[in-house]
Amino acid sequence: MTFHDQTASLIAQATGRLSGNFSWALLGGVVQQFLIDAMRLAGSQLAEQGHEKKALVMAALSQLLDTLPLPTWLALLRVPLKSLLLHIADGAIEAIYLRFQEQISHE
Repeated sequence: MTFHDQTASLIAQATGRLSGNFSWALLGGVVQQFLIDAMRLAGSQLAEQGHEKKALVMAALSQLLDTLPLPTWLALLRVPLKSLLLHIADGAIEAIYLRFQEQISHE
């Protein structure tokens, strides 16, 4: 299975978790878990350099944010919400990566 195929599976799982349910906490948890899982996939399956892996993870997150089921009132704000979440994720990826590095060095 390719990285794209596996991130498509992660997107399907994430959209399933939000389907028919919405809370800000659930949205944050879904996005956070998606980032962690996509970064693990990128780390284990891709030969690209770190910045290229990050770009692929960000592209997958962008796809997720395009497909998440949102309440009607929030769907009207999808574009600015997506932009905000992508900016937050850009920094979060760095923090998650550092956490992975710490875990590996302690093993």
